[in-house]
Amino acid sequence: MAFLREALQRSHQRVPRSRPPAPARRHSVLRSPCGHTQRIAIANIITGRVGCEQCGTCWSAAPSEIYVLAFEVPHKGSFIKLGYSRDPESRLRYQLGIPGSVEATVLYRFPMRTGHIAQKTEKAMHGKLKQRFPDWVIPCNELADWINVKTEIYRADILPHVLTHLKAATANQQTSPRSGKPRSSG
Repeated sequence: MAFLREALQRSHQRVPRSRPPAPARRHSVLRSPCGHTQRIAIANIITGRVGCEQCGTCWSAAPSEIYVLAFEVPHKGSFIKLGYSRDPESRLRYQLGIPGSVEATVLYRFPMRTGHIAQKTEKAMHGKLKQRFPDWVIPCNELADWINVKTEIYRADILPHVLTHLKAATANQQTSPRSGKPRSSG
């Protein structure tokens, strides 16, 4: 745990736990200099990727979006990906590694106040979708040659359900969905 103490000395204080730690704990609760407390993955603490989601300038405090990406894989069919990113268009080709032979577009973008809120909302959505529609979840090996992700891919038929859940989940954010189509400059 020396690595954890060293990482915490950089900027955050560890918050004492009210219950004993789990044997393979993956997160720690930290208090930032502004007084805000949050759960942070131990892997992020070790590598110094720690920032306050309230007062920081890192991805977790920056505005983000939940996006719905649609793509057509030759001879395999139509699929969607639900994710979050500060820049869904960049995520589309560069980070997901989708080849040019695959027709892909960002269908919807749901603005979120912070990356932390976007991440929590996205994870909750995946949990609900996997529970309600297990047959529409694509196994990671099925599209491994076409897209650089391990999860979060669904059959395209699930899209109306995804949008319904997203609209409900993001209603608290007081935002409205934006089309992924380019804005007209006029």
